[in-house]
Amino acid sequence: MERFSNEELLALGQQWPLCRVWLTKPNKKEAELNLTASKQLMSRTPGGFSWGGWHSGAFQLAFAICLELFEEYLARRIYNDFMETYLLPLARDEDFNVEFDISEFIVDHLDDFFH
Repeated sequence: MERFSNEELLALGQQWPLCRVWLTKPNKKEAELNLTASKQLMSRTPGGFSWGGWHSGAFQLAFAICLELFEEYLARRIYNDFMETYLLPLARDEDFNVEFDISEFIVDHLDDFFH
């Protein structure tokens, strides 16, 4: 996760720090997550991927990641569990670079894959 500079925020007309997130899937190049694409399907926050006490940005980030990894119907079913498992434990006030092994998460949600 990387925060925009103050100059970039002013250019975007934003009043709070927006975060940028890149996702690297196995055997793929790193790609920036598209906030707009996830917000068009489900808008949980006006503040992008940044989050504080209400976790609205974490909801948006979890949905964007799940949308990138899975079909939309499945992303909608599991993004909240994904957020609680992987994102909420992360520090909210500093940049992070993490790697998740989601194989157990997928096994735990197999029923969701087939319904």
